[in-house]
Amino acid sequence: MMIAAMNGRSEGGGFRIAPSARVDDGALDICWIDPVGPGGFLRYVRAVRRGTHERIPVFRSWRVDRLRVESEAAIRYHLDGEYRELPEGEPLEVEVDSGRVRLVG
Repeated sequence: MMIAAMNGRSEGGGFRIAPSARVDDGALDICWIDPVGPGGFLRYVRAVRRGTHERIPVFRSWRVDRLRVESEAAIRYHLDGEYRELPEGEPLEVEVDSGRVRLVG
């Protein structure tokens, strides 16, 4: 299983994980990918790269202003390309602070 909380449309290498995301809407775009077994994700790489994966049944998405993930096991995650791990039982919380980043252009 994978959960992506995105503020923008894509991440590393041009993968369009949240093709409808907007950095200025005050929301996180959540992409949930069901467990697909060993190597199963490879079947969907092209669709994720193109941003057309939202039509595939193992993918679900929605918009929120905050996300809390709870697990009895340690939660492994990455933030801006840095991998981190929370201790067993500690939740991961992500929240949008709307209006904090100003884009000029």
